[in-house]
Amino acid sequence: MRLARRVLPLAASLAALALAAPAGAIPSDPPVAPLTPADGATLATDQAGITVTFACPAYNQDAPQTLGGITFTFLGSAADYFVDFATAARLGTDGRIGESARIDLATAQTSNELPVGTCRATMKSDQAVPGAEITPGGYHWQVVRTLSSCLGCPPRYEAGPVRSFTLRNDVTLTVARPSAVYSGYDHRFQLGAVGVPDGVDVVLERRRGRGWTAIGRGAARGERAAAIARLPRARQTVRVAFELGGQRSYGAPRAVVVRDGRTARRLTTRRDDGAWAGRADGAPEASSFRVVDGGREIRDLRLPVLLGCPNPGPTGGTILLRSPGVIRIGRIRVAPDGRFAKVQPDRAGVADVSGRLLRGRLSEGTVGLARGECTITGGWSGAKRR
Repeated sequence: MRLARRVLPLAASLAALALAAPAGAIPSDPPVAPLTPADGATLATDQAGITVTFACPAYNQDAPQTLGGITFTFLGSAADYFVDFATAARLGTDGRIGESARIDLATAQTSNELPVGTCRATMKSDQAVPGAEITPGGYHWQVVRTLSSCLGCPPRYEAGPVRSFTLRNDVTLTVARPSAVYSGYDHRFQLGAVGVPDGVDVVLERRRGRGWTAIGRGAARGERAAAIARLPRARQTVRVAFELGGQRSYGAPRAVVVRDGRTARRLTTRRDDGAWAGRADGAPEASSFRVVDGGREIRDLRLPVLLGCPNPGPTGGTILLRSPGVIRIGRIRVAPDGRFAKVQPDRAGVADVSGRLLRGRLSEGTVGLARGECTITGGWSGAKRR
């Protein structure tokens, strides 16, 4: 009990010291100093986040105080620094960027890759869908460190200067050289989408006169995308377009020769007619469909898949849950070389399938399904039932 009687008055005295301390910075402390990027820099959008660096040395959260001949210090460390990211530079009464303009608060991180006394922080959405880090525009950032405060008192901060940067899309968009393309049949075009965030659409466009018309779209995954579209016979020109945050980007045009689908030699025949079965990658059930009309059409496709659905994780971020889904498509036309492709929107989302029927086998199969935040992009294969 003697120990308790001595500690309580000391704790109360320290609290009183913190209450009486001035709100300004400690003169002997190093200033709050942002380092990179330079003020006004232009940076590329990045789904991994936008990183800034700053000095984060040890400092005094309050002026040293002497009580009973003992000097007490209130030390702060790198863990007490953070960065406010915002869309405007207006300051509040506490010296920080105004709360209404803030879009992210990122805590300081140290790394062996950084010099001692230097930290970094990253502007990145903690949601499943990327946010400001992939959106072009002007942004502001300010390094802040915490000052000590008494229990129940308003928090106090020491804030550094406000810096700005501009985000721009830095993308490379391409159309891969396609296999044979036939008039009257949908074709799956392979697209390059370097720098495009995962899950964001790119658009396939066709030149018409002096302008361009959208003919298909697809979501980027791993800097690639695919778009299913149909082109008229003769030589055509296509390109990829991408727009985000008011900034529009285009890829180089590619010429495509579209063959006459009515007269081309057909590789699928009546030998391909009948019942087929297959399976999508990782799917819990088999798929089924029929080929009819001398190998010209797929009917009654039922294709079970396993969707990936992001959900909030227990410690922040997201975790991926698996959910079954089924793609159902009534009719798909088969091109003369056995290739087929189809996009089918429905009330729940949009599905796309493609592949090639040849010698009783289904190869080059791809399948995509998006329902809300749940998606799948994968492969599938199959064969004719004997």
